[in-house]
Amino acid sequence: MLSKKFNLPSVILIVEDQASDALALGELVRDLGDVYIASNGFSGLAMAKEAKPDLVLLDIEMHGMDGFAVCKALKTDPDLCNAAVIFVTSHAETGNELRALEYGGIGFIRKPLNFPVARAHIKAHLALRSEAKRLTHHDALTGLPNRILLQERSEQALNIARRNHSRVAMLLLDLDNFKGMNRPGFRRHL
Repeated sequence: MLSKKFNLPSVILIVEDQASDALALGELVRDLGDVYIASNGFSGLAMAKEAKPDLVLLDIEMHGMDGFAVCKALKTDPDLCNAAVIFVTSHAETGNELRALEYGGIGFIRKPLNFPVARAHIKAHLALRSEAKRLTHHDALTGLPNRILLQERSEQALNIARRNHSRVAMLLLDLDNFKGMNRPGFRRHL
């Protein structure tokens, strides 16, 4: 049951005001996760609050709220600040790329899109995000769930119990000499 949470598909949010570009990006990433498309910055932020994206593909120039403002809002929201932001734009000036990175973007893809290169960038960032999420909740050496995951799951169970006016039980096991069993030489002899 624990592994199901970490096998969920990535959530990708595309914030692009040009319908043809949004459709092209959507087609480019459709098999990489659950894809959401917003046509402006305001709806992109609202959709981000609902979908909790792993990756945001963000245009710079949009009516009402530009991509820089959207990125800044994402990065200042505690629930959304960990989303990876890749700017996808026809603005090729170095100043725009530097500004995108300063606002918290992790990548910059230029239009017109080179589809294989853009897809490779996106896949690489999704893989890094997935591994970071896994390492946040699992021990790097053993692969076992760690204290952070225990705390999150305990809080979830307690909240459910409070809502349902029920109880929660917890069983703790202590393995003596676990460090000794985890030595590389010990595993060869098993």
